[in-house]
Parts: sequence; C-alpha cells; structure tokens
Amino acid sequence: MYQLVLGLSIVVMIIGIIGCLIPVIPGNVLIGLATFGFAYWNDFQQVGIGATVVLIVISLVGATSDIWMPMLGAKSTGASGWAIAAGIVGATIGFILGAFFLGIGGLIGGLLGYFLGIFLVEYARIKDSWQAAKAGLGGVVGWGVTTIIQFLTGLIAVVLFLWMVFA
Repeated sequence: MYQLVLGLSIVVMIIGIIGCLIPVIPGNVLIGLATFGFAYWNDFQQVGIGATVVLIVISLVGATSDIWMPMLGAKSTGASGWAIAAGIVGATIGFILGAFFLGIGGLIGGLLGYFLGIFLVEYARIKDSWQAAKAGLGGVVGWGVTTIIQFLTGLIAVVLFLWMVFA
C-alpha cells in the first residue's frame, strides 16, 4: 500500500509540474495537496508536520503568483487597477478565442488579450499610446515571470518532498 500511495503522490506531483507551465492546470495546488495527502496518510513519519507546512507555503506562493505578479508588473509601469482588471478579462477572452476559434492557442491568445485589455483601458485613461503599451508590456512580463515562479516553486517543493522521502 505504501508504494501505491507514494506512486500516486508522485504522479500527481508530475502532473502538477506540468500544470505549472499550462495555465489551465493548478500545478502548485496539486503539488501541495499531494504533499499533504502523503504526509497525512503516512502519519507525518517521512515528511514531518513542519516540513509539510513549509512545502505547502512554497506551493501557495507559486499558486498565488498569478494573482500578484502580473499586478506588480503592470503597476510598475503605471497601470491603473481598472487596467489590470481589464487585462484579466482580456486574458480570459483571449484564451478562449485563441484556444477554440483563432487557432493561435490559449496561451498566445491569453497573453494578447491581457496586453490588449491593459492597453485599451490605459489608452482611454491617459491618451498616450506609448505609456499604455508600456503598461501592457509590464503586465505581460509580470505574467511571464509568474510562470517561472510557479514552475520553480513547484519544482522546489517536489524535489524537497522526494529528498525527504528517499533520503
């Protein structure tokens, strides 16, 4: 039974790592749940309570980075709160259109939608296309950094988990 639970946990973590790169799959959430599930099942023998909390916090930082990182990127270039909200709406619309109708894929559609949402609101607000484009680009860069943060936090959590289990 031990091998089955450990194997299932590792499979979920691998799906989680992949999910860190694919916006639709909540990668870090899966990694955190697999960590807690295994540790709890194993009575916190190999992965103690403190280590489980640390791994879950690492996973939560990665899981929430798609909320705070694009905002930081857009804010750093002067985007308003309304522009960021429009970027989120634009990303959602762009993801759907790109994935199902335009043939460019959900990721590209989402990035274009995010940029356009920020750009359009910022342009309407300040009437400066250069500044609006800069704000949109800052948001997209923030989104890219988010993907890196999600992947790295997921990878760190999985490597630490495996080290605790197999060391």
